[in-house]
Amino acid sequence: MPARPVRVSAGGVAFANDGPVRFIGGPCALESEALLLRVGRALRRAVGTGFVLKCSADKANRTAPAAFRGPGFEAGLRI
Repeated sequence: MPARPVRVSAGGVAFANDGPVRFIGGPCALESEALLLRVGRALRRAVGTGFVLKCSADKANRTAPAAFRGPGFEAGLRI
């Protein structure tokens, strides 16, 4: 029996199990606005249509407690 169609939308991009392939990607942790934009533009050129840029403003699941986690929620949401 075929899977029931499932559709969700994120960032203006429609994802569906019976639709075209879509991508979500970006840097693991937000380091700077400039880097985020540079990575986003490069991924959009490489992937083309159907792409959502993402990253973490507070990457809490690091193996080392002192590892860089990002700028935090307030600064990350501003960016």
